Amino acid sequence: MNKITRQSLQQVQDHTEYRTCSFHLQHNIFRLKGCIFHHCSFRSWTVLISRLENCMFINCNFAGINIEHLINSYFQRGFIEDLKITPYETNAFESFQEVNIANLNISWTDNRYAIINYHYGFAPHPSPLTEIPEEIFDFSTLKELNLSRNQLSSVSPKIQKLNNLRSLSLRSNKLKKLPVEIGKLTKLEELDLYNNQIGSLPSAIANLKQLRLLRLPSYRTSIPFEMQQLENLEITYDR
Repeated sequence: MNKITRQSLQQVQDHTEYRTCSFHLQHNIFRLKGCIFHHCSFRSWTVLISRLENCMFINCNFAGINIEHLINSYFQRGFIEDLKITPYETNAFESFQEVNIANLNISWTDNRYAIINYHYGFAPHPSPLTEIPEEIFDFSTLKELNLSRNQLSSVSPKIQKLNNLRSLSLRSNKLKKLPVEIGKLTKLEELDLYNNQIGSLPSAIANLKQLRLLRLPSYRTSIPFEMQQLENLEITYDR
């Protein structure tokens, strides 16, 4: 295995060990294999690492890098700004130890991932989420969480543990109600409930003083009277 130390780089090579390197990536990486990174930083405006395979990251920071599709990769400590995984990969959460994640996307995008999975020999039609993985509630640093286009029928009261959330998307699920604990997300600014079956909102949602945008599934969705005090709130309807 090649070893590179204390360099500023614009690309990454497979089967290489990097120590205290700074990566300023300019192009998307489709696949990265067999690398070890110690105390490295990855920065870019909008670069996607599509597939990480047999890689290890220790005390590494990612900013402006979108990571998705993890295969036997391990993260210990550090910071990840944007992480996207598919619903069938939620066991990948076991790969993160003491990692701060800002934005987490587990939106079900069937067409795209069906093609990718088929290409790599996975099941072509893995199932979307039917419940929120328990491991998510340990990521208390999350600011954005996208769980849209799954088959969630309920939201766990443990959602209150994500008290740093600014944006929460539950669009296109099978929700009929929200837990009262949603009112504990006092930093929430945007809540997307489009394309669900929610008949009424809990009165505790009026505690979300920072809420600026609320997307409701229908004009028939009942809104608590207490929400009138949220003067800066914009409410839109799916239908």
